[in-house]
Amino acid sequence: MPPTIYGTGTGLFNRTTIQVPTIMRAALKQKQVWQLAGDEVDVEHVHVEDLSKLYVLVAGRVVQGDVKGLVSREEGIYFVATGKHTWGEFSKGIRDALVEMGGINEREVKRVGLKEAANEWTGGNELTCELNYGAYYRTDAEASRKLGWQPEKTEKDFQNHYLETAKLVMEARKK
Repeated sequence: MPPTIYGTGTGLFNRTTIQVPTIMRAALKQKQVWQLAGDEVDVEHVHVEDLSKLYVLVAGRVVQGDVKGLVSREEGIYFVATGKHTWGEFSKGIRDALVEMGGINEREVKRVGLKEAANEWTGGNELTCELNYGAYYRTDAEASRKLGWQPEKTEKDFQNHYLETAKLVMEARKK
């Protein structure tokens, strides 16, 4: 599984990621943050800009015909993770940002089952919901770093992204 991709992108169209904005929109509707997985289940994360740097690096080498060192098949999966968080920290980060922005008042995070979460977050697709909002996974970005991938975003960026994303989500609701 890929890590949680967070942050605001620099693209021309959709500049937000999926997981955090989805939970935020649902929380604004329900007036409370929901959580699927246990508090201690941890996963990794990467900023969308750091992820895009790997795409540019790999695609650039392919376009230039410089494929030496690029791997393929099972070995050709380039993982990208720069930090980790628990689903409990994830939910509380979303809650704190929405409370600070005045989007919700409820500070209790509600634990919900897979069916209920899937209906709200993934159009009823339980597998997609479980993989994106409740799974445990670990990856290793060693192959990406060997190619020269150098992520720049820090743990502080991850912590700050909740409030940045809450502002974007709430502004979009006004339109």
